[in-house]
This record gives sequence, structure tokens and C-alpha cells, in this order.
Amino acid sequence: MWRTSLIRLGASAMIVAGILRGIASIVPASTPHIMPLYLLIDMFLLFGSIGLYAFQRDEIGLTGTLGFILQVAGTLILIARDVTILASPAYPVANQQ
Repeated sequence: MWRTSLIRLGASAMIVAGILRGIASIVPASTPHIMPLYLLIDMFLLFGSIGLYAFQRDEIGLTGTLGFILQVAGTLILIARDVTILASPAYPVANQQ
């Protein structure tokens, strides 16, 4: 029961991440509050990945598990970068070209 719920929540998180990413692609990069949107996208992708792993856990074996761990580590790096950028008020000035 919990595994089915986790899979469904993960799929919903991936759908929400895709919708938010579509919205982020049309919002100008100079928008002051764009970074919280990227943080939300990355967090939904992380939750979606966990749901996908729960769905494929029995079939993917060791190689798939290592790939999942690398993917989660990469997503956590993106989330840490987003949080760091949100904490730094100088980033939007440095990003302007």
C-alpha cells in the first residue's frame, strides 16, 4: 500500500515539475523571484525520482541503484546551489549580462 502511494506521489511530483519547468521557460530570467521556482522544480524532481526508484527497485539491480544514487546526489547539488543563490543577494547582479 505505501509503495503504491509513493509511486503515485512520485509521478504527480514529476508532472508538477514538468509543468513548472514549462512555466519557467517562458518567464524572463531577469524576474526577481525566479530562483524559488527553480528550487521547487528541483525538489519535485527529487521526489519524483524517489517514486520512480520505488517503482523500478526490484528490476534495476545494482547498476540501476548506483545510477539512482548518483542522480539523487546531482539533484541535491542543484538544490544546494539554489538555496545558496537564494541566500546571496549579489547573485542577480552578477548574472546580468
